Amino acid sequence: MKTIFDSNAREELIGRIDTLSQKNTAQWGKMNLYQMVKHCTDWNDWVLGSSQYTYEQGFFRKDLWENGSLER
Repeated sequence: MKTIFDSNAREELIGRIDTLSQKNTAQWGKMNLYQMVKHCTDWNDWVLGSSQYTYEQGFFRKDLWENGSLER
């Protein structure tokens, strides 16, 4: 598995990020380049504990727990 702690994998990732431009189109979903980079950055900040974001469970999953479809 590739990891950012491996210098070759990190350089490959940086190279791929450097090639991004506003001309890139989404290969899935509807986010534009800015939205996707913001999404990834916010997620990393949250995972690393360097932000004050709080996780809120989405409607679908919460609904499954509440109606008994899933057990904890």
